[in-house]
Amino acid sequence: MTPVISVVVCSLNGEQGIGRTVRALREQIQPGVEIVVVDDGSTDDTAAIAEKEGARVVRHATNRGLAAARNTGWRAATSDLVAFTDDDCHPAPDWTACLVAAARRHPDCAGFGGAVEAADTSTFVQRYLARNNPLAPLELALLSSDSFGHRLVQYLLRSGATDVPTGERRVASVAGAGMAFRRVTLEAAGGFDERFRFGGEEEDLCRRLVVGEGAGLLFLPQARVLHHFEPGLGDTLRRSRAYGRGNARMHHKHPGIPATVYPAPIGVLALALLLPRLPRTALALAVLAPQLLFSRWARRAVAERDPALLLYPYLQVMQEGASNLGWWEGHRAGLPEPGEPA
Repeated sequence: MTPVISVVVCSLNGEQGIGRTVRALREQIQPGVEIVVVDDGSTDDTAAIAEKEGARVVRHATNRGLAAARNTGWRAATSDLVAFTDDDCHPAPDWTACLVAAARRHPDCAGFGGAVEAADTSTFVQRYLARNNPLAPLELALLSSDSFGHRLVQYLLRSGATDVPTGERRVASVAGAGMAFRRVTLEAAGGFDERFRFGGEEEDLCRRLVVGEGAGLLFLPQARVLHHFEPGLGDTLRRSRAYGRGNARMHHKHPGIPATVYPAPIGVLALALLLPRLPRTALALAVLAPQLLFSRWARRAVAERDPALLLYPYLQVMQEGASNLGWWEGHRAGLPEPGEPA
């Protein structure tokens, strides 16, 4: 019997989390869920654990990158609707049911994305990521123009806004940790571009669908996936750097997209370099600059009586600075050939 939905989980040395992810998929309330785990060249027990938990495992002899693993996964899947999540996630019990229902309600939509939320809030960094989610969808307004000025305005509006969009809506891109596409869509698009080994591969596919094909992508806040972010700052900065490299590859592949370089870290760095020559009032401005740019956190700190939120602007500057560093690295490297190190 053909499954109602196939779920692809790509993993590289994910023995710590793959069992939890597969169990969460086995416990979905939606019947007819096929689970395909792609072991992308792991050297640990990822494949053995996934098989023991009941998943069908497809192996890469060597690590080929996330885009290639996703392509292997959806091509091995047998359903007409293919979802994707990761080995550091566990979907809510009704995740696949929400995706299947949306696919039936919206036959004009090529893809769907759910809310990817922080599973843990034990540490300061995890609480920050829960409030400033790096895996939120890209809003459709971003695609109304590729000009630098438009993107800068969107950035500034988002930086100062206290409210974030809510509700079911059309979007520009969805997060790879909780997305689904129709098989015919993936086949027509040629799947994921394997030059995007990690970071940007889902955004590239979504852009080709929305801009190139005029297809619709629907965000479903009720389709929840919990993401286990690492507790420390190092992993957050590592991911931001990888996303920056992905942004650079997007710029190389789609020349109309301006460089995705965040202005806040550049401004703060420039002020820091000038500190020895600045008068005291200007020194205070340098320290307060992140608070002024990311003013929503100060307003939240007052409204919620939580002074810890006043530190969030400095974390955000560090996160965006890591992304800028990754962008520069990716820009210098250009688009690698499939299979080359990213």
